[in-house]
Amino acid sequence: RLRQPVAITPLAPPPDLVLVPAIAIDHHGTRLGFGGGYYDRYLATLPESVLRIGIVPMACLSAQPLPRDPWDVPLHGYVTEAGLRYPCGQ
Repeated sequence: RLRQPVAITPLAPPPDLVLVPAIAIDHHGTRLGFGGGYYDRYLATLPESVLRIGIVPMACLSAQPLPRDPWDVPLHGYVTEAGLRYPCGQ
């Protein structure tokens, strides 16, 4: 019988802020990513209190709503070369 170590590694607390890259973002916080779903899966594990801020060039802001799937996690705001827009949807 093999003995296995007890998992005693403490979990890190959630971050206060997550910066998320994007191909495009609309004014409702919907983000068009790179297609792998990595960020949406990660963001879904975080408490709502964690700020989710997208990083996108001004040229990639969409005036029209982007499609949103049920698993997409909306952003609280975004930052461009013109500054920070927070919160999305206001």
